[in-house]
Amino acid sequence: MLLLLFLAIATTIYAQYSRTELRQRHYMRQQRSSNVSLALGGGVGELVADGRLLDPPYPGATFLVDAAYTYLWDRLSGIRVGLGVTYLHSRLAIEGAETSSTGQIELFDADGTYTRSTHFTAATTAVSEGYDAVYVTLPLHLVLQRNHFFSALGVRLMVPLHVGASYSHGATHIGVGREVDGTGTTLARPVEMLTLEAQEGSYTLPATRFVSAAVSVEAGYRYAVDAKKMLTVALYADVALNRSHHGGDGLAALDGDGYHISHVLESGMVSALRYCAVGVKVTYGFSFGSRIRTGNPFRVSRSHRPRYMM
Repeated sequence: MLLLLFLAIATTIYAQYSRTELRQRHYMRQQRSSNVSLALGGGVGELVADGRLLDPPYPGATFLVDAAYTYLWDRLSGIRVGLGVTYLHSRLAIEGAETSSTGQIELFDADGTYTRSTHFTAATTAVSEGYDAVYVTLPLHLVLQRNHFFSALGVRLMVPLHVGASYSHGATHIGVGREVDGTGTTLARPVEMLTLEAQEGSYTLPATRFVSAAVSVEAGYRYAVDAKKMLTVALYADVALNRSHHGGDGLAALDGDGYHISHVLESGMVSALRYCAVGVKVTYGFSFGSRIRTGNPFRVSRSHRPRYMM
């Protein structure tokens, strides 16, 4: 009895699935050459510092809105162009940052006092910076599709509207050493002489430095709502081809006014950042325009052969 009930349920489910698939194929055959769509998506994103992709303190986040136009020259392929906005938040954390600089120190012995050049070491207990970026994006993709599955490959030009950073630096301990020039002395650890308090704040970065062209790929599943509407769910990934270059002096720089703490991207702690993002995108599209033609448009049927009279 249970076996008969199981077979009846399985048969009903299969029949319903078959009817749904037939309806889906019918709708997909009605798809038009022109399509407009709106996409919402989000996932994990990062401004990867110096190629340390697998070494962030925690995953960043990204969210996007895209509007696009797709032209299909047949049922299997086409080209898509669009315009969108992407938001990215990521964070960089570094433990135990050290900076070495050279200055003057007064030494004295039984013969008197004299001045020598020496190395100073500044050790910051922890450094953390968070980055918030808003991009205008211009995607260009080649679209390939068959039945329920589709993929897209192309580039995404990313033009930042704003890039801001918030920072949190722990206390910085400054000491003499480890080397004292001209004395032959090397210290096991610097002799502490000054401590700079922990500090927090924010600053704005030049947006032009973060313009990127990213390789962009998508792959997913599409469902025909009816003959002119399509819903898709896809995984996407964007990886910048270029990097935004940074760099400078050490984090704690020594000048005529004493020590001052730089921002991470204005110091030598990070030389470059690269945009990377992986996420899920949901797209709702509308199809319009002429029906996609099938078959060879250059073939002439027998009934329409031209006749010639001699």
